[in-house]
Amino acid sequence: MTALLEVSGLAVRFGGVDALQGVDLSVAKGSVHGLIGPNGAGKTTLLNCIGRVIEPVQGSIRFEGRDLLGLPAHALAALGIARTFQNLALVDDATVLDNVLTGRRRREGFGIHDFLPTPARHRLEREDRDTALAALARAGLEGHAEANVKSLPYGFRKSVEIARAMCAAPQLLMLDEPTAGLNASEMAALARTVHRMRESLDLTVLLITHHIEFLLEVADRVTVLDLGRVIADGHPRLLQTDARVRAAYIGTDE
Repeated sequence: MTALLEVSGLAVRFGGVDALQGVDLSVAKGSVHGLIGPNGAGKTTLLNCIGRVIEPVQGSIRFEGRDLLGLPAHALAALGIARTFQNLALVDDATVLDNVLTGRRRREGFGIHDFLPTPARHRLEREDRDTALAALARAGLEGHAEANVKSLPYGFRKSVEIARAMCAAPQLLMLDEPTAGLNASEMAALARTVHRMRESLDLTVLLITHHIEFLLEVADRVTVLDLGRVIADGHPRLLQTDARVRAAYIGTDE
């Protein structure tokens, strides 16, 4: 399959600590690719490099063949890259729909029509609302558009963040620990959402999680990190069979 995202030889250092050491990663277009590993393995650091939050000391990151290094973080939405973060970053006193609409604005930016009561402004507002409602439907939140975010259960608020990212119409969606804090039913709903987004939009998903069962359900391929290095890469079944993965992630009898 054609690679949408290619990371080669990526290295990151924080003081004297090697957070990433020569990491290679290839994410196929239209796939769901999982990142897994113990705490401190470098998973979020890798996403932050791709998202242009952290600058690597060496290596390359290419999206559709374009070098991302040197680009600011705010330029990624226009290229078709969106993400969520480990911690919720929602406006609790706003509605679900208003929170999701902020994702649309990040992709499109602001123009003169945003400040003048012109017919063009009204048309853009309708388009933005339709896009946001479609994103909510894909996230399974179509009945909650006017609800206040702080009134929703934690799992629903996680889905609001995903819908907000989807409102930017990305090609690549990066999810940082979307399963954290979810119960079994919420995790099953998230798996259905990932499947639905991939099938309806030909979306590519790169996600971090600690839940092996979730990756076995949704992922086409997984990359396992430990101490900043890739120790395994391949079919999700390796999470159950690879001795290096079991030693690093699950531990050994010794």
